[in-house]
Amino acid sequence: MYPLQCALRAGLAGLCVVLGAQVALSQSRPRTASAESPPIARPNQLPPHNLAAGNPGYGGEASDTFITAHAKAALMATDGVNSSDVHVTTQRGAVTLTGTVPDEAQRDKAESVVHDLDGVVYVTNDLKVSKPQ
Repeated sequence: MYPLQCALRAGLAGLCVVLGAQVALSQSRPRTASAESPPIARPNQLPPHNLAAGNPGYGGEASDTFITAHAKAALMATDGVNSSDVHVTTQRGAVTLTGTVPDEAQRDKAESVVHDLDGVVYVTNDLKVSKPQ
């Protein structure tokens, strides 16, 4: 059984390295071209999170998890949005917002914030407006 445990640990370590590299690559931004250096031509360059435009299934489950985490963080950091009862799920780059917010303005702002994130291809806004009691 010992060789099996070693193989499983090695596979898990390899998976962690791959996922860590994907996160590091997706967080890097292309540098802006300066006057001295011409822009570097990069044909067929993929957008962040390995999601090809128009092909939401390309990035896979890891990218969906990454988008969900970024959406939650963006909602928490946005002034004017009470995200304490907002739930985010992502499937193939399509984000669904559920839960409740106090007013229509917060509902619209939450959708706008999430829609502007890298890798998001569509937002379904199922947030309900519920007045605080």
